[in-house]
Amino acid sequence: MDQKRTVDEINTLYALEPDICDVYVEGATDKHFLDWYLRRKGLMNVTVYSIDVVDVPHDLCAAHSLPTGSNRAKVIALSCELANQQSVKRRVMCIVDRDSDDGIDRHGTNPYLFATDGNSMELYALTPPVIEKFLLVALGGFPVTAGSLIPKMIKILETIFAIRQANEQMGLGMSWVPFSKYISFDSNLLIFKEESFIKAYLQKNNQWLHRETFDEAKMEIKKNLNPDLNKRLRGHDLAELLHVIIKKFRKERTFTNSDLLERCLMTSVESRDLEIYPLFVSLERNAVMAK
Repeated sequence: MDQKRTVDEINTLYALEPDICDVYVEGATDKHFLDWYLRRKGLMNVTVYSIDVVDVPHDLCAAHSLPTGSNRAKVIALSCELANQQSVKRRVMCIVDRDSDDGIDRHGTNPYLFATDGNSMELYALTPPVIEKFLLVALGGFPVTAGSLIPKMIKILETIFAIRQANEQMGLGMSWVPFSKYISFDSNLLIFKEESFIKAYLQKNNQWLHRETFDEAKMEIKKNLNPDLNKRLRGHDLAELLHVIIKKFRKERTFTNSDLLERCLMTSVESRDLEIYPLFVSLERNAVMAK
């Protein structure tokens, strides 16, 4: 296994070679997706790395008031260390999932930290043209159109998002329960058994006594969801829900897990679908300036 580079080594490299154009992301899936986009745009001077290639120690994350053990935190910590070295302007981008954290913008003075426009990279796929292409090409057709399926999915995904946020807001620290078994179908109607799911979620975590307060928090969150659709959903939830729907309507088009489905879904995104988003505008601008 290749030895990881230290943050000090990276800082030294960019001080000596300020025109190097590198991008750091949370994991391999994001790396491969951005590699594809940059090649499509002919921006071959950019190298994308998963943060796994960098040694970001726990104490460095802690020094920046970030949780330890999270790839997202490691990317943020690296960006902060780059920002602390003000002597040279570098052509480096550290990209993280926004994760419903608009507080990411508190790092506004950090020129190396960027966030996805929605809550995660996967949500760039949640558009009618992308979902339609996935249903028709990847699945070879589907009994429900993208136009009718997407609103039903969004309604469920918003509820699941609010449930997750209620846990965070109340500081309960509950372990998640897969929601797939609480999805049912009545003809082509998609149903989420919300009450049953919440009961299982709270009981598993010994929080049933807080059910009324939890419901109140969830309802308040739903009333105040971000007007930006992609900031009120979670990308992995989208993949999990699609996985359930596909198993129901196209059993012969099975995916071993929702992670595989997620990667296949991203192949339906076209580069032209992305170039309007601020993150990809910044990515291209940074690459062109470094040429």
